[in-house]
Amino acid sequence: MDYRASAQRDAIALLYAAQRHAGTFGGADLLAAAQSAWRLANENGWAIIAADSSGERIVGTATTIGECSTVDTSRRQDGLDVLVIAGMIAGPYGLMETAARSRFMGAKTVHCFYVSGWSGDIPGCDTVHRLITESIWEDESLSQPATAHETQVAASFT
Repeated sequence: MDYRASAQRDAIALLYAAQRHAGTFGGADLLAAAQSAWRLANENGWAIIAADSSGERIVGTATTIGECSTVDTSRRQDGLDVLVIAGMIAGPYGLMETAARSRFMGAKTVHCFYVSGWSGDIPGCDTVHRLITESIWEDESLSQPATAHETQVAASFT
C-alpha cells in the first residue's frame, strides 16, 4: 500500500470528522469539555480564549459554570497566562495562530486545550491538553493516543 495515499486518506478523514464534529458539537460533550477547560484554567490561573467555533461554545459554556477569566482580544495581554481552547482539530494551525497572536499581544505563557483529533505537536504552546471522552469519537479508527507532550484531561460530570 502506498504510504502517501494512505496518509492523505487519513488526513481527509480527520478533516471530515472535525468539520462534522464542529457542526454538531453540543450537549453532554460540550458540557464535559467546558467543565474540564474551566477546571484547568481556574486551577492554573489562566485566562481563556477560543481558537475556533467549537472553542467559542466551550468558552461560553465555561463562563456559566463559575468565575472564569476571559481574554479581551481587543486589548493587550501583557503578563497574562492564556489557555487557547478548540474543539476537534484536524491540524495544529488554528491553535498555533491564536497562540502566536496571544504571544504577540504580550501573553506570558500560552497553553492549549482541545477536545480531540490531531495528536502531533502544536508549536507555540507551552503545554497541550486534550480531552478524552468516549462519546466524542464515533469512528474509533480515527482516534489517536495522546503524544508524550500532551496531558489527557478526563471528562467529568458534576
